Amino acid sequence: MAWSELLWEYLAAVRRTPQIFARIGFRKRTLEDCLNDALLQGTLRKVFSGLDLLMLGLGITIGAGVWQLTGLAAATLAGPSIIIAYLLAGTSCTAAAACYGELAVEYPVAGGSFTYIMLTFGEFPAWIAVSNQMGIEVFGSAALARSFSAFLASMCGQPPTFFTLSGSHGDEDDWSIDLMAGGVTLLITLVLTLSGRLSGIFITGVTLVKLGLILFILVVAFTKADPSNLHPFFRDGDVGGMLSAASIFVYTMTGFDSISNAAEEAKNIDSLPWAMTGVTIIATVLYTLLALALSMLLPATAISASDGMGHDFLTIGLHYMKYVVAVAAVLGSFTGLLVGLYTASRIAMVVARDWMLPPWLAKISTRTNTPARAQIVVGVVVALIAAFSSGHFLADLVSFGQLLSIWFVVNAQLYRRYYPGVKLRFTRHGTVETNTAPSHAWVPGSRLDLSLVTRQILTGVHMVLITLGATGLATWFRTTTGSDRTLRVAGCSAFFLLYFLAALSMRLLCPLQYEPQRWHVPAFLMPWLPATAIGMVLFGMTSLQSSIWIKVGAYNAIGLIFYLLFSLPMSYIKHYKLDFTNTELLNVVDMQFVEGKWEATASNIDRVGTAVTNLSLADSSDPQRSLKAYGYPGASGSLASNTPVRSTRLSGGAAYARSSLSGRGTTSASTPPASVMNGQAHAAADS
Repeated sequence: MAWSELLWEYLAAVRRTPQIFARIGFRKRTLEDCLNDALLQGTLRKVFSGLDLLMLGLGITIGAGVWQLTGLAAATLAGPSIIIAYLLAGTSCTAAAACYGELAVEYPVAGGSFTYIMLTFGEFPAWIAVSNQMGIEVFGSAALARSFSAFLASMCGQPPTFFTLSGSHGDEDDWSIDLMAGGVTLLITLVLTLSGRLSGIFITGVTLVKLGLILFILVVAFTKADPSNLHPFFRDGDVGGMLSAASIFVYTMTGFDSISNAAEEAKNIDSLPWAMTGVTIIATVLYTLLALALSMLLPATAISASDGMGHDFLTIGLHYMKYVVAVAAVLGSFTGLLVGLYTASRIAMVVARDWMLPPWLAKISTRTNTPARAQIVVGVVVALIAAFSSGHFLADLVSFGQLLSIWFVVNAQLYRRYYPGVKLRFTRHGTVETNTAPSHAWVPGSRLDLSLVTRQILTGVHMVLITLGATGLATWFRTTTGSDRTLRVAGCSAFFLLYFLAALSMRLLCPLQYEPQRWHVPAFLMPWLPATAIGMVLFGMTSLQSSIWIKVGAYNAIGLIFYLLFSLPMSYIKHYKLDFTNTELLNVVDMQFVEGKWEATASNIDRVGTAVTNLSLADSSDPQRSLKAYGYPGASGSLASNTPVRSTRLSGGAAYARSSLSGRGTTSASTPPASVMNGQAHAAADS
């Protein structure tokens, strides 16, 4: 499409915004659509092993914040009970990671929460989530770059503002220029752009060194620990501070989302859920041990709220450990920035595939097999923000965006497992199949004779009640701090009862409708596991400062304007004006069975060229054997062609098979549709 034609279509779409929103605002994509878009833009190299994925998640989960946040929570909120707070936060995040893992193997496409929400709830909810998530990655990465600069200065024995060239040195929120923060961002961007494999090795190596330093710090800390410092265990004798700390700690363990964005680069899709849950489990163990060590080094009243463990070591006379902690913090900031920039580029790439961001950002470099354009743009934007702004005023916005994305994804998993209707399962070859959950006779809901619409409404009501109960509990707990204890306990008990009964009722009245055949949350943990994650995520949201809601409203208003003026009309043009050209871009060849053999139609010979005349099927004289060559059950054989085969598409969109998943030139699919049995099929060859 020419630029003039595109501009004309765009202006026409903007004038019809209400009608277009009603048409596609909640239109769900399919995995088939996502795989097609990915195929058209190029292929990412599969470079991440299971260990690499685990290190990717730990690289951003265990960052620099642990050294300050742990001390802050211990000194001002919970005292030694931060140990339990970390366990609670880790448990809820592991539940959320399990939900992510289930969707990751169902939808092995980059994009993480954006992809899962798009395929489950539609375009507009996906935009709400991804616009907030892009804010997370961009502003969060800029803050990490500033932290790297500050910790590097501390490691060198200088004040944190040592690399700040101008502006005030007294207040971190004042305007300043930090070329170190901008420079390290550009350096990491260069590494990520040049090679996906180099990036994986780099992330894994630096993260392993960081974990080694943490283990060394723990060993030294426990040799100087005094168990008597654990008393009193609860600050002011109240568990309220511990629960408040737990709600804050939830955000520190959300790095598993970054792993989901590496789905297209994973060597083995089945390693994704294990890496996600492994990240939260390992982070929970390490954070809990660090909290225990910190609490045993000094009494809670002597812990520094701003310097945490580094101050503790100075107080007990281990001055050299200040530099060890500083090195660990530098590496934590570095790996966090590295993974943050990687994640942001993959999200931008996937959103651009739907034209909700400029479509040229989706292009994969044929030289490096990385989304070079998206990576460079993200890197430059983050570098500019990091160099000229501390970004601390956006810290709460970053936390909110991450928690909102998790809430959406966990609800998507709950919806997919429980919502009645046709269930589509996509195999590794893209085949669409139906697969229902096994019946449980003891579930009363399975014996109710209800219509499909009634069961859908019942499921939706339960999902809403779980969220309302958790929101009411968290809000009441937050707003009644310092008020009458009896009133506070009574209100929290009432909302918790609503939350618990909603989950219990869903368990009894709403039978599972779908059970994935690959990695999934076991039926006996449904809906308890996602309900736990939803509860703690909403608890984390309400722990944010009251001023955050003004920022959230303003940021999302800007995001909504961008969606209505750019993303919505461009998405409409892409999916309703240009999708018909995909067959041309894929060089889809129409085949017909003529006089005992498969041949390309005359129109395809004219379009693709004479090379198509050499494209034939193994043993093409036998139509049944020819169909088996396309990959039906029990089949063997391959497509032979002068042009390497990229994929085989069966008429009607029933199945797709790609060389990146099943090996070049061989395919696997399900039962052929009637149109194929009548002698029509399509084969797609590489351009």
